[in-house]
Amino acid sequence: TMRVNKKRAHVVFGRLVRSFEKRESPYGDAVRPQDIVGEGLQKYDLRAQANFWFFACMYMRGPLDSNQAVKKLFAIFESHGGAGIFDPHDIRSQRESFIVHTMEKAGHTRLLKDVRKFWTQGARKLAAEYQGDCRNIYNKDLTFDEIAGICCYSRETVTTPPIGFMGFQKKMVSMLTYFLRERSLISMDDFPPPVDFHLMRIMINTGVLVFEESDDPSRFRYETSSPVGYEAVEYYLARTGVDPVVLGDALWLLSGNLCEKSPRNTASLQFGTMDKSLIDTASLARRKQLEKHPGIFTVDDLPPYHIDGRSPKIKETCWKCPAVDFCRSGIPSTDYYINGHLKVINRVTPGDVRARRRHMTLLTQVSCPENEISSEVIVQDPLFQNLHIQIRPPKEVVA
Repeated sequence: TMRVNKKRAHVVFGRLVRSFEKRESPYGDAVRPQDIVGEGLQKYDLRAQANFWFFACMYMRGPLDSNQAVKKLFAIFESHGGAGIFDPHDIRSQRESFIVHTMEKAGHTRLLKDVRKFWTQGARKLAAEYQGDCRNIYNKDLTFDEIAGICCYSRETVTTPPIGFMGFQKKMVSMLTYFLRERSLISMDDFPPPVDFHLMRIMINTGVLVFEESDDPSRFRYETSSPVGYEAVEYYLARTGVDPVVLGDALWLLSGNLCEKSPRNTASLQFGTMDKSLIDTASLARRKQLEKHPGIFTVDDLPPYHIDGRSPKIKETCWKCPAVDFCRSGIPSTDYYINGHLKVINRVTPGDVRARRRHMTLLTQVSCPENEISSEVIVQDPLFQNLHIQIRPPKEVVA
C-alpha cells in the first residue's frame, strides 16, 4: 500500500505548476494531443468535436503514443467529414467488423480486438441514452464522482444489463472530462486530471506517494495503486483551487517529455532492471528492441563521463526537471505496458557504480595525464550524491 505525503504534494505540484504556467523548460515547446488537431477540429460543430474526444479516449490506451494516436484518428475523422465511425447515429447499427475495416484501412491495427467492442457499445449507448452527444452526459447537475458512477463499466452478472461504457473506468472518465473541459466543450471545473502511468511515475519518483515500511517497493500494479494517486491530486486541487487542466498538463508533459527519455527510466535486460520473465510475454520484435536498448546503467549515463559527472542524456532530461532535487527513483514504462506493473528502481548510488563497474569501460572515458597513475573525481551532482570515483588512465598509458 501507499499513502500521500501531503506536504510533499504541495511543494512538488506547486513547483511544477509554476514552471508550466511560466512555460519554463521542459514546457516551452511541449505538445499535447489536443494541440495536434486544434484548429482542424474546430471547423466542425461542437457535437462532432466532443464525440471525437469520446472515441479517442476509448482508443488511447496501453502502449499507444497519445499524440500519434490522436493524429491518426483525426485523419479518419476528416476523411469522413466529422461523421462515419465518430457519429453514434451513423454507426449504432454497424457491426464490429465495420470498425475494424475502417481502422485498418487507415493504418490502425493495434488494440482493435478490444477497441471494436468498446466503440460499438459506446456508440449505441450514446445514441440511445444521450441523443448521440457525449456532452449530454454532463448536462445534468452532477458531480464528477456521480458522472464516473454512471460511465464506469460494471456488470453484476452475465444476465443483468451492464452499467456504463465498456472499457471506461475512472481514468477514462477523467480523461474525457479533461479534453472536453480544456476545449471549452463543457463547463465542469471540479474534477481530477487523468491519473495514468505518467502521473503515477512523477508522484512515486518525487515522494508524493510514499510506500509503507512493510511494502516491497520494487513493483506495484497500476490498478491497485492509482486510487492513492487520485487521492493526492484531489487533495491538492481542493486545497489550492488550481485548474485541474493545468495540474494534469504539468505532470503529464513532464513525464512524457523528460522522464520517458531519461536513462534513469529505461528498462534493460542487460543490467537486470527488467524482469526476464517478461521476455516470455513480449513479441519477438519487442524482445529484440529490449535487448538492443541501452538501459538505465550504461557508460554514457554513469559518472564520470564528463568531469562534472553529468552525461549528455542526463543533462537533457533529469537536469532540466523542476523537481529533480526530489526525485529518488525511476520507473520504466516497459514493465507497465507489458504487464501493468509500476516497477520502482532506486536512483544510482555508489554501490550501483561499484557493482556494475565490470560491465563498463569507464577507464577509457576520462583522460588522465600520462605520468599520473590515477586521479579522483568528486562528482558534485544531486543525481549522483557526491560520488567519489577512482579513475585510472587507460592500460596502454599505465604500461
